[in-house]
Amino acid sequence: MSFVLYMGENMNKKEKILVSLLAAIVLIAVTWYLIPTDLDETEPTGTTGQETEAENVTPNKNAAEQSSDVEKGADRRAAHLMQKQERQGKDQGLLQEIQELLDANDENGAFELALSMSRSPSKELKSKALDAFRWIGGKRTVKACCELLKDSDDEIASEAMEVFRQSLESIDEDEGFSDLFPLIEDVMMECKDEIALEALFLQMSNLKVYNSLNMFMDLQERGEREQNTGMVEMAKEYIRFVTNGDESITSRTAMMKWLKQHQDD
Repeated sequence: MSFVLYMGENMNKKEKILVSLLAAIVLIAVTWYLIPTDLDETEPTGTTGQETEAENVTPNKNAAEQSSDVEKGADRRAAHLMQKQERQGKDQGLLQEIQELLDANDENGAFELALSMSRSPSKELKSKALDAFRWIGGKRTVKACCELLKDSDDEIASEAMEVFRQSLESIDEDEGFSDLFPLIEDVMMECKDEIALEALFLQMSNLKVYNSLNMFMDLQERGEREQNTGMVEMAKEYIRFVTNGDESITSRTAMMKWLKQHQDD
């Protein structure tokens, strides 16, 4: 210490500044050395070894769950494919069975199977059912076609309308044809296809005048009740058509009067 003081007394100003800088550097170095260097190795506050371990395990757990989901998805697709193949196999069996019934002229057996097939989601089965209805004909096929007229597939609905009309043609007018009037009128009221509706009106106009007029008057009255002006106008048009242009028939009373006057025609 005395040496330092001695040196300080005998140093000029520049030398004193240099010594002071050296002393400051030494002091900083000693202080840095004495500060603990293992702070970075300590665990963060609130973090445990278990939590760290859990964090390390989580990615592996998620990977396992993802693998399980993929396997489940594959299993579902495989099951769906098997069901589809089984259904296709059954469909082919039904197509073969109904063809055998048709070839054997078994109308009752073919009709029962066709009725069941018509309720299938398969377009191919419904189309084949309509082929069978077309061949069988009669009142029961007229009724069987009604559900298919509402089918969401336009081709099936259009084909059903053709079979419906053909089945009507196969029925003798004197053998209870009028029993079908309510059903036919329902179909005509619900028909959205103008061409198909026109065809039905024309077909019904070929019935005996009494039957035609009664049906067209029913449709006119229903159209008025349901505010269906298109149906009202078409019914009036065909009433004039079957009465050779008589425009006086605007009500059921006028219709009955006209029929009485022309009962011998």
